[in-house]
Amino acid sequence: MQIPSPNLEVIAKALIVAAVVVAVRWIGVYLIVYLVGGGKRLAGLATLNFSQISELALVTCSLGINFNHVEEDTLAILIWAFFILAVLGSYMIKFNYTIYGKLAQLGRTLMRKDPMHTSNAGEDQDVGHADRNIILLGFHNVASMLVAHWEHHNPHLLAKVHVIDFNNSLKPELEKRGVTCAYGDISSPDVLERCHRVEVRLVSAPPQTRY
Repeated sequence: MQIPSPNLEVIAKALIVAAVVVAVRWIGVYLIVYLVGGGKRLAGLATLNFSQISELALVTCSLGINFNHVEEDTLAILIWAFFILAVLGSYMIKFNYTIYGKLAQLGRTLMRKDPMHTSNAGEDQDVGHADRNIILLGFHNVASMLVAHWEHHNPHLLAKVHVIDFNNSLKPELEKRGVTCAYGDISSPDVLERCHRVEVRLVSAPPQTRY
């Protein structure tokens, strides 16, 4: 209820504050999450989801006015910045995967990296190999159990498996089993379009699954 009547100067300053807040989040959130091992994808999504100004900032600014530490114009600017980021934040959270995919694609373009793979030169050869006709999109519980089952009962199938996942730390363990792995976000349409360089000849499913 303390939202003041807007004017051009207040809105302009609020937009600048909002832009600075969003930019600083990529240091305060992205960098911390990435350094503790969260990965680029989790760090990027967390940054997008926490790009707002907290209500505590409004309370702190109000206390500052009572103690004559800040001027009332500062609170007006902060309120409008809070409002702008609250509205934009709802859309950033709703479309966070899409936004992250676009930012990741832009980053790969600027870094001149292939959107599917890491910089290892041998991966392209593995993906294009004619025997790699079993593609696992993501390596989570079901895929992990499936590879473990093949390892014990059908080890020859491991030479036909290629995994695409955004967790690049899986690569050493999968390579020990003879499975190739490439970095890629399977939620990206560009990745899905380019993940099949060979014809898929085998679809594995539980025995009781019906189509």
